[in-house]
Order: sequence, then structure tokens, then C-alpha cells
Amino acid sequence: MKVLAIVASPKRKGNVSSICNKIIEGAKQSGHNTEIINLYDYNIKYCTGCLSCTKNHRCSIEDDFTILFDKEKEADIVIYGTPIYCHDVPGILKNFIDRHAHAVIPHVELENIKGFFAKSKIALNYVKEFNQNGPFRNKKFIVVIACSNPNKGEKQIKQVLFVLKSFIQGEMKATIVKKVIYTDTLFKFKKKGFDKIMKSAYQIGVTLR
Repeated sequence: MKVLAIVASPKRKGNVSSICNKIIEGAKQSGHNTEIINLYDYNIKYCTGCLSCTKNHRCSIEDDFTILFDKEKEADIVIYGTPIYCHDVPGILKNFIDRHAHAVIPHVELENIKGFFAKSKIALNYVKEFNQNGPFRNKKFIVVIACSNPNKGEKQIKQVLFVLKSFIQGEMKATIVKKVIYTDTLFKFKKKGFDKIMKSAYQIGVTLR
């Protein structure tokens, strides 16, 4: 089984990276094929909203996104690791998410079809087939979130979870099987809490099926 971790934090030894690495370590211990990538190592440009990708089934922007998208498709389990920036995911993860348009938005050619009901039937059937056969349908995801603000942590985590759930489960038709949430990260003296999170992350990796 292929397990891929996609980290959206520039801090290579920070909380998000450490937790994702620990999950990958556990998965590797169980014999899975693993890989961890950091979005900051890649050139991911903004989505321009042209939607040409829905027709051509690939993004027209020339950068590193296609490399990452192909890795994501091939993986059996994908880990999204993100800190919280201003009540949301970091910009680089948002760029990455936005560039998935061709995987979540169906395009139907109806120019040569006459009649409202004929067009509606074709469109509905296509959308149904698209949703049933999407590249990420039923793929398993793990979400890792770290928040440093102890006072606003709960509210911010709810917001980020909403964003990720809406994309992963709502748009991609995939499933979030595990969530690792680490809050109050500013206080490094709370080592027991960090150790507990790392142990939990390792066990998640070991028990992946």
C-alpha cells in the first residue's frame, strides 16, 4: 500500500512536519511504501479559474502541480498536514487545493444536443458517472492540523476542518479516516502533550490498512 504525506508547512522540524513524519515512520514499519513531500519544495502557481482543465483533463499551467497530482492519485492513503494561518490553511495549500478543479468539476459538451430534456438527461448521467468514477473517490485521507493559539484554537480548528472536509469529502468524494489535531503548541514545556501526540501518530501509521 502506498502512503503519501503532503506537508504544507515551511518548518521542516515543526509540529506538522514532525507528526506527519511519525505517521510515515509507523507506516513504513508496517511494510507500506511511503513518501513525504513538502509543498514548499515545489512551484505551485495560482489557479486562474479558466476551467480549461475540465475539458482537457489536465491543468494548462506549466509548473510542478501535475507531478504532485499524479503522486496523490497513485497513493492509497494521503496525509494532508497543515498549520493554521489566520483562521485558514496556508496559501500554498489553498493553491494546491484550487488546482484540483479538473478532478472535482465535471464538464459536459452539449453544443450539438438539441432540446432541454435531452441536454438535461445527458448532463445528469455524465455528472453521476463522473462522481462515481472520480480519481479520488473512496480514497483514504488523514488530516493533521497544528494550532499555536490556545485561546482561539477551537474556533480556528473548526474552520480549517470545514475547509478540508468540504474539499476532501464533499468535492473529491474521498474519506477522512483519521484526524490528528495538536493545539496549544506555543508552550514547549508541555512535553507530555507532544509525546502523546507523537505516539498516537506513530500508532496511526502502524495500523494503517
